[in-house]
Amino acid sequence: TVYQQTPGESRSPIVSQETTRVLADDTPETLYERIVAECESKALPEAVENVVSGRWRPRTMAPKASAASNGYPSGQATAPAAAMQGDAHRYDQRGVSADK
Repeated sequence: TVYQQTPGESRSPIVSQETTRVLADDTPETLYERIVAECESKALPEAVENVVSGRWRPRTMAPKASAASNGYPSGQATAPAAAMQGDAHRYDQRGVSADK
């Protein structure tokens, strides 16, 4: 994840993000190597290009919506778990969008 560092903020806007798989036999070293090879080599140049070209502009972070104001039934913070699978579900659990 490449993000815009915002001094004094606990959350910062994401500029670019990539995912990779975690294998059952991964060690910290093999996972690190895969992240560098598959993610950093894509996310960082993409982030720089988007910022330099003006396609990405800094935004202020909006506070997280409350369950009552998000269109879901009372007390439900996100879409029903059955409606999301795979990457979309994992991204939702982390509070980020899987859309690119």
